[in-house]
Amino acid sequence: MQTAHRHSIKPLNDDQRSLHCARHTVALMRPTHPSAIIGDVTRTPGSTKVSLGQRLRARARERWPQLVDIHIRHRAEFAYITGELPDGTTLPLFRLRYNGSATIWGFAIYRASHDDYEPSFLPTGYPAGTPQDALDCACGLYLNDPTAWQPPTN
Repeated sequence: MQTAHRHSIKPLNDDQRSLHCARHTVALMRPTHPSAIIGDVTRTPGSTKVSLGQRLRARARERWPQLVDIHIRHRAEFAYITGELPDGTTLPLFRLRYNGSATIWGFAIYRASHDDYEPSFLPTGYPAGTPQDALDCACGLYLNDPTAWQPPTN
């Protein structure tokens, strides 16, 4: 059985009206959607996605003949990089985070032991760098070539 509640409605005076409007305005300004609370995610522009693939594939051809191809999967601001070996085996290598620059990306190495990506430092000592530096770092680890981490000699 439901009971009806009766409320008497009284007109608001000017002070109450302004307070009511201020509360209503604040309530309307509160973010309700998770993306509004977290903030806008910087999405990688299409042209940057294309140039990323070109840079990584060129570096793989130049330095990593063990790889027959590089696969890149984009999700929000992340680019997940996987290498393909001649026998068709694929190796998750690393993840890049787009920060608004086509040349400098955040770096996270793939951890096979945990099946996840861990933000890491490149051999340069920075947590961000060029995609080519990230490829060299990850391939040095997963293709067992530590010379990738040594500075070039002239």
